[in-house]
Amino acid sequence: MFIEGLADSFASAVYGEHMMGPWVSSFDEEDLLYSIEVMLQALDVKGFAEVSSYMFGDEIAKEKGYQPVGLSAAAGYAVGDHIVQQFLQKTGTSVYDATQLPAAEIIAGSQVFGGR
Repeated sequence: MFIEGLADSFASAVYGEHMMGPWVSSFDEEDLLYSIEVMLQALDVKGFAEVSSYMFGDEIAKEKGYQPVGLSAAAGYAVGDHIVQQFLQKTGTSVYDATQLPAAEIIAGSQVFGGR
């Protein structure tokens, strides 16, 4: 999730926000907050199929035979972008410099999951 958020944030910085993909730009605030809460309860989930359900959302999860977790399409991408954007705003770090930081530092610094 974090890696995809960093990729979206980097692409937006290089090509402009108008080039942001709909998987992030069309995600509404209410769904974002709900998705964050669902993901907060699953921070320790491991395994490709299990994590994919959180990244892609229920529709794709069902198509691929993964367990649905109650999320909209591309929820992981939207939450990942939100994490990175929050980190950049709170710390003043550039997206370029953020690409060199450990995931745990960005996730904790974003405070999206309460500093976890």
